[in-house]
Amino acid sequence: MVQGQAGMLEGFITLVLVGGVMAIGIAIMAGAYASIVRWDKHKYLEIKKERVAALQVYNMVLKNVEGDLPLTAYSQALKYTIRKYHLGDHGRIEFHGSEKWYLAELIIEAVNQNRISLGTLAIAQADMELSADNQIKLQEEFTA
Repeated sequence: MVQGQAGMLEGFITLVLVGGVMAIGIAIMAGAYASIVRWDKHKYLEIKKERVAALQVYNMVLKNVEGDLPLTAYSQALKYTIRKYHLGDHGRIEFHGSEKWYLAELIIEAVNQNRISLGTLAIAQADMELSADNQIKLQEEFTA
């Protein structure tokens, strides 16, 4: 009977050890899961801040640019600004921060520069067409 009790005691100790190891494993997994959830929540809040800041910059630009500003023109000006001033990492720019007004100013400058260059090109094209028409009229008068 002593041997039976010793075997039961060994079995009991084994069960306690296995249970303890399982409890430790579960606790580690629960801690890891909680860390992942906290990290995901933190990442979500960072993305949300970034989106709000991007909208704030867009609204600053809209308020300070005369006339309509299509989203495509804003997007082109933003890409140009990022490329020209080497902003952001890997083509991505962080909008949140104290430099939002400065970024908005750079984008406004890019929009205005694009409008000026397009206007200049339109004037040059109209001048070329006018010159061509005048040249044709002169040739007609000369041959007539």
